[in-house]
Amino acid sequence: MKEWLRLDLLKKSTSINTITHLAEFYSTTEILTVDTTYSDYEIQTKRGWGHFCISALRELSEELQQTKIYLFHLVKNKTDLGVESHSAEVRSKDDNIFIARKVKK
Repeated sequence: MKEWLRLDLLKKSTSINTITHLAEFYSTTEILTVDTTYSDYEIQTKRGWGHFCISALRELSEELQQTKIYLFHLVKNKTDLGVESHSAEVRSKDDNIFIARKVKK
């Protein structure tokens, strides 16, 4: 896998070039699910684990204007409310970013 496709390497100082490469890769995607288990603060100790950096979401969403982005978490001790909390600012500024929720039977 090319390094510019490693979503977990993105951080606040993400270059436009990296976002552009991701946008090109996902350009025909209608729905993108993104693991946002950790806040920007927490992710600093999780580099290389495959998690997406919340602060880079807004830029990516601007490039992928027709793509719906759904945020989720994989870690059992994390909750949808946690993802909701640390992504609130980004989601409030973008109508294409949502929280993916577990469907209760």
